[in-house]
Amino acid sequence: MQRREPNFPGLMTTDLVISVAEELSAGDLEQVRATLSNVAPVLVDGLKAHKAEQVQNLVRILVGAAAPKAMDLRRARMNVEAIKAIYRGTDWLTATEVGVSLGQFAGSTPVNPAATVNRWRRSGEIFAVRYEGKNRYPRYAFGADWRPVPAIRMVLKLFPRIDPWRLAAWFESSSSYLGGKKPREIIQQGGDQEVITAAQDCHVQMLR
Repeated sequence: MQRREPNFPGLMTTDLVISVAEELSAGDLEQVRATLSNVAPVLVDGLKAHKAEQVQNLVRILVGAAAPKAMDLRRARMNVEAIKAIYRGTDWLTATEVGVSLGQFAGSTPVNPAATVNRWRRSGEIFAVRYEGKNRYPRYAFGADWRPVPAIRMVLKLFPRIDPWRLAAWFESSSSYLGGKKPREIIQQGGDQEVITAAQDCHVQMLR
C-alpha cells in the first residue's frame, strides 16, 4: 500500500529533502525519504494536538472569568421571576394612556395627554419603570380620579435615589409589617397611611 502524504498544507516530505538532495547519494536520499515518511505523520499529529490545546487555553482565558456561576444564574432566574410578578400585579400604563384617562375623568381632551403625567414624574409624585423604550406607570399609583395617590409621593421622598424596578418590587412584595400583604394591595384598598408607615419602618431598618 502506498503511504499518503500527511494532510498538512505546505509541509510535504519531498519539500523537506529537496534542500539536501544534491549532497546525498541515491541510497542515502532514499533512506532519508523513508525516515521522513515515518516521522512526518507523528510531527503533524503533534502539531495538531498542540494547536487544539492552544485553542482550549484561549477559550479558558476569554470565557473562563466571564462564565456565569451557579449563583449568578440563580439570581438571574429570580430577577426574571420578580419582573414577571411586578408586571402581573397591576396594569402598567404609558404616560399617554394615563393622560387620556385623566382627561376622560375630567371631561376634557388634553392636547398633550402625556405632559401632566411626565410633570408628576419629574416632581417626584409618581414613578415609572422603563420597558420597551417607554416609561410605564403602575395603575395603583393613581386614584379613582387618575391623580397620584399620596403614598407614592411619600415613599419616593424616603427613597429618592432608589432604582424604579427595586421600588416596584417593594410595592409587590409581601410585608410582615402589613400583615403579609403587599404595599400595592394596601394602596388599592385606600390604606395610604399604612404603606407610608411601613416605608418609614423600612427606611429606619436600612439606616441601622
